[in-house]
Amino acid sequence: MHCPRRRSWRRQPTSNHPRPKPANPALAGRDPAGPPLAAKSCCMSPASEIPHWKPELDAIVGARAHGQSQEIFPRLTALDERYPNVAEINFQLAWTCDVLDRPAEALPYYEKAIALGLSPNELSGAQLGLGSTLRLLGQLPRSADVLRSGQLQFPANPEFAIFLTLTLHAQGRQTEALQLALETLCATTEDPGLTAYQRAIRHAAAKL
Repeated sequence: MHCPRRRSWRRQPTSNHPRPKPANPALAGRDPAGPPLAAKSCCMSPASEIPHWKPELDAIVGARAHGQSQEIFPRLTALDERYPNVAEINFQLAWTCDVLDRPAEALPYYEKAIALGLSPNELSGAQLGLGSTLRLLGQLPRSADVLRSGQLQFPANPEFAIFLTLTLHAQGRQTEALQLALETLCATTEDPGLTAYQRAIRHAAAKL
């Protein structure tokens, strides 16, 4: 009688190394040290990560500080054409228009700079400039709204209160404007003569 041959079962050798995971197609083309390669900005320098427009913008702003506002405006607009939708360039365009007493031109630059996103320090300046520009253009309710929003976002910046007093005064709300000005003075002054009378000043302001 023929007995069937027993099948030999051998345990497969195991490896101490984990099996390689299949490649994730979502990671294809990703730079291990940063975001996907395709997502890197074309306006950034690979070596220093400084935007290509930054040195030129700094040079232009430096020229404005030396009183060359009229001359730098064409340079700013040319820079804006080469690098559109850069918040910092729009902010400096708005500021330069303000210096040149051209509030109607400054307004859209302020609005675009804020919409694109700025650093906190520049955002504070842009909102203050926008509120002031709106007042000069007679858009008083919106000016007050922008400046009050700035007060909430930057409570340590008393300049928003002072510019708000100008808008309130322009609205015919002189008493409210004076009360706010006196309150801001008491909250910020370090003059010993005024600090000695802070309580009296606040009491008188409340009764205006």
